[in-house]
Amino acid sequence: SILASGGPFQINSGAELNSVVTSPVDGNGSLQDLGAHMVYVRTINPAQSVEVHGVLAFGETNTTAIDHFVIAASTTGPGVSSSAASSVSTTGATLNGSINPYGLSTTGRFIWGTDPFLLTGTTTTADVSIGSGTTAVSYSTSLASLTPDTVYYYRASGTNSNGTNIGTILSFKTGPEIGVDQPSGTGLVSGSSTVNFGSQAVGSAATSRTFVVRNTGSLPLTFTASSTGTNSSDFTVSPTSSVEVAAGATANVVVSFQPGSPGSRIATLSLSNNDSDENPFNVALTGSGLNTAPTNLALSSSTVAENVAADTVVGTFTTTDSNVGDTFTYTLVGGTGSTDN
Repeated sequence: SILASGGPFQINSGAELNSVVTSPVDGNGSLQDLGAHMVYVRTINPAQSVEVHGVLAFGETNTTAIDHFVIAASTTGPGVSSSAASSVSTTGATLNGSINPYGLSTTGRFIWGTDPFLLTGTTTTADVSIGSGTTAVSYSTSLASLTPDTVYYYRASGTNSNGTNIGTILSFKTGPEIGVDQPSGTGLVSGSSTVNFGSQAVGSAATSRTFVVRNTGSLPLTFTASSTGTNSSDFTVSPTSSVEVAAGATANVVVSFQPGSPGSRIATLSLSNNDSDENPFNVALTGSGLNTAPTNLALSSSTVAENVAADTVVGTFTTTDSNVGDTFTYTLVGGTGSTDN
């Protein structure tokens, strides 16, 4: 017995023979002369069962007899595949799938619901005739009166006399679904994720991070990004205008950190959007401003005219410091030239 699955395929029986005599030969098979030998060949589909009796082969020096040669098909039911949903709206969708009947009369349907594993609370659509062909047949069923902004799960199902098979579970949402990555490929969780910009000197060039906004839903997502919170002015967001993201597409938001003062700096990236269960999508932003020491001190003049009035300005101190906006205190100290301090 030979079990066939996933066909069509070929079965060859024979040996290196110069001639073959069969009694009888299955009318659907054939004898093929391959030069060095001849073989009996039959191509079948998994839904077929074939028996070949009394195949007798004669060679130059020996005789080979096959009293009962059986080719048996798979009995695991039709081939079933789930396909992406189409025509999704806030209250409806079209479920799609395909079924290969493997030569047996077959019906198809869909199993759907809001349980990710389709174990409880499911609904089964009406049967659709798939026919009895040997190639995959696409079929669809439309759903109506769905709940907006809800994730639905579904799978294709097919049945014939060999049994029932099911496709993989797929999903769609009757609305947009926001997701945010930083960096790309690392998903963030609204209200609990934090992105740390690290430490940098106050007044130095800004450090930027790119946030990827994904729409994994079935309808367009719109969002507006802003920086809010205690030190929101230290975190600049771009763009700040409304952005629309098509189903399955992405958009970028760039946040630049430039601390205005030393110490811990905190804010929130807030994405106002039309995903009903994640509006707004908030990500905590943190960073630290460093107060670095001045790098140079200069006096504009070190001399004064003789006999000038008391309190005459001798010169002006200037300080070079990367911390823009810092104020400085100058103190006279002991050392060379300090006699008249």
